[in-house]
Amino acid sequence: MKVGIIGTGAVGKSMAAYFLSKKVQMTGFYGKTPKHVQDTANAYNTIAFENMSQVIQNNDFVLVAVNDDAITEVVSEMEDLQGMLNEKIIVHTSGVHASNILSPLKQYGAKTLSLHPLQSFSDVESAQNRIPNTVFSIEGDVEESVVEWLDLIGIQTFEIPSAYKANYHMGASIVSNFLVTVLDFGFMQFEKLGYDKTFAKKALMPLIDGTLENIKQNGTTEALTGPISRGDVQTVKKHLEALDETYMSLYLELAHQTLEIAKRKNLAIEKYDEMLKLLEEAKNG
Repeated sequence: MKVGIIGTGAVGKSMAAYFLSKKVQMTGFYGKTPKHVQDTANAYNTIAFENMSQVIQNNDFVLVAVNDDAITEVVSEMEDLQGMLNEKIIVHTSGVHASNILSPLKQYGAKTLSLHPLQSFSDVESAQNRIPNTVFSIEGDVEESVVEWLDLIGIQTFEIPSAYKANYHMGASIVSNFLVTVLDFGFMQFEKLGYDKTFAKKALMPLIDGTLENIKQNGTTEALTGPISRGDVQTVKKHLEALDETYMSLYLELAHQTLEIAKRKNLAIEKYDEMLKLLEEAKNG
């Protein structure tokens, strides 16, 4: 299987490094900025394709690793190469778009898929190190031969329904992006003590790691600890009294959701009702 990549961002580069590490025939890159393409191709000792025709002609598997808004532009450019698309596997890496964004290519015999890594690509080096343990969602023209090839090179996949791609992406965004937001909110409280977020991160990281390990071992419900889990109304009341009004709504929304998890964990109904009353009173001012 010969692989070409469209896009020179963190995802494209990380996937290229992974393919090369697995001895895949990673031929080269194509993109809108020739200098970026050439620099990237040189870095990975591959070809800098000059046009889309070269990408399609020289590869069996074309990975479209561009930002979401640019996928339709790529599809439009590919449509001009109708005679070259038969039996080509065209794959995009978007988390939110289903494979149907590539559907105009199917009439020319192309097989279209989405292949999205459940991973954060904040920088190329760390992403490269994480890919071997990353799980990828796959959706679209999922043929056994493609899944077998991905499995052969160590890419773990699970299939998702096209109609629920947005739900899938929302779930991934919540556990990744919103986790960052929640941690930043927690670090911010240490500024009241006269410490910056760098210190807060260092001090709180063992607690964060321990919580993640508990979730890994026991799931979210059993991993829940703290005052809401115990029904400690007076403790939560002190939180509310100390909280900056600007962040009251954020705390209350998180507290409400946490209370529902505590209920699943068998928080006594009278404690649940007492905590809910406190949160509702705070919400209503």
